[in-house]
Amino acid sequence: MRAVKTVFACLLALASAVLGWATPRAQENLPAMPAPLVQPAGGVVSLAWSLPRGTRLEAVLVLRALKPDGALEEAARVPVTSLSWQDTQAALGATYLYRLQGLAGGVLTQPSPAVEVTVGGSARLLLRGGSTGRAVLEVTLFRGGRRLSATFVHGPGDAIGDLLHVPEVGAIVDFRLGPRLGTLALARRTGQETARETLLDAAGQPLTDPAGRPIQGAFRLPGAERELLLATVLMPDGTARELAEGESLDLPNNPR
Repeated sequence: MRAVKTVFACLLALASAVLGWATPRAQENLPAMPAPLVQPAGGVVSLAWSLPRGTRLEAVLVLRALKPDGALEEAARVPVTSLSWQDTQAALGATYLYRLQGLAGGVLTQPSPAVEVTVGGSARLLLRGGSTGRAVLEVTLFRGGRRLSATFVHGPGDAIGDLLHVPEVGAIVDFRLGPRLGTLALARRTGQETARETLLDAAGQPLTDPAGRPIQGAFRLPGAERELLLATVLMPDGTARELAEGESLDLPNNPR
């Protein structure tokens, strides 16, 4: 009976290797993937990466683990023609580890270094408009897995944000993130419009990428001139940031 089991195990291993059933394994002689660039924005985590030199990959595996005790699992298998991926299934307020592995001929590269990120870990300050005496500012932050926004009107020298009762959470939320409003000024600027066109080769045929998709170029064209508000935001560390009307600024999402 033991001999029969041994023969069966050998046949199964041989069939798995021939038919591709075997689980991909990591090889030490393949260079590891570089660590991804990871950027959380609200409830979406965006990842981008470069490929290791000298290795022809077929796909990139995105590995994700939920801290503190979650196991590292495959979250996506991305074609090698794409160098980015968005995690739209991440939970607000959760902390994840992300690593990458390349797949080449059924063999995995060594994993990349891990990158840790907290979803909803940043707040956002948006300058909506106003005048030289008052600015209309929107503060967006994350509390208890919720995205909360509030609009405030401030003058130069005011601390941005305030305590505000939010009915959807049934509590008072602190929208004060630390910055103060500095100077306000009006300026005239020429807007920018983006036009996209398919790139053509010398014969007038569309250029395509390795996946056969047309390659498009983005061109910025001058738009109409308009008046807009400029605001100086004074940060707690003493630095100053300038915001133009319609622009936003990412800030630490302090859990007050």
